[in-house]
Amino acid sequence: MEWEKIDKVDLAAAETTRKSLTYWQDVWRRLRQNVLAMCGLLVIIIIALFAIFGPYFTGYSYSDQTIEWANIPPRFEITHIGNGDYIYVHKEYKLLGVTENGELTRELVEIKRDMMKQLNTYEMDGKEVVLDYSIAKANNTATVMQEKYNLLVDGVEINKYDTKMVNNKTYILGTDGLGRDLWTRVLYGARISLMVGLIASLVNLFIGVLYGGIAGY
Repeated sequence: MEWEKIDKVDLAAAETTRKSLTYWQDVWRRLRQNVLAMCGLLVIIIIALFAIFGPYFTGYSYSDQTIEWANIPPRFEITHIGNGDYIYVHKEYKLLGVTENGELTRELVEIKRDMMKQLNTYEMDGKEVVLDYSIAKANNTATVMQEKYNLLVDGVEINKYDTKMVNNKTYILGTDGLGRDLWTRVLYGARISLMVGLIASLVNLFIGVLYGGIAGY
């Protein structure tokens, strides 16, 4: 079989053509083909959105303090003391009023404190609630909070183990030692971290372009 030279017109018609891409279009096309890179980009966008807009929806500032609600965890156990009233026994041996679903309502009014007998007496909706933590010293190695106190309502000891675990609906991640909302502070921290990373990248870009331009010249 002899080879026959193809006419240029026929050759041009047989060529496969595609739309020409700009540099950035080609970069975006290659990026979309990299699954891990796209997942990382999505995570960064989500974190950035939380950092920028999240603090406006928490209801707290990074510096707001509520000392009586300091050191409260994101999940805690509440005890039912009758008539639909629930309390949370803080690890610092104070009582906080909560709702059944874990929303903090108030710090109970302390009407009497006996340091010798280690008894704290509170009033809640007409009920006298006594927190007896005299056994705490003897059980200082106990890992369960209920083993460090007894609870009496109107002189009757209640089952302190009859508790249920709930999520902290007032502070999602709990509070620090000064009663500040940790979730809000985490969001502000993310905002600062992203800002530092962005500024560092821009500074490196500026210095790199300037240094490279001078070196190239």
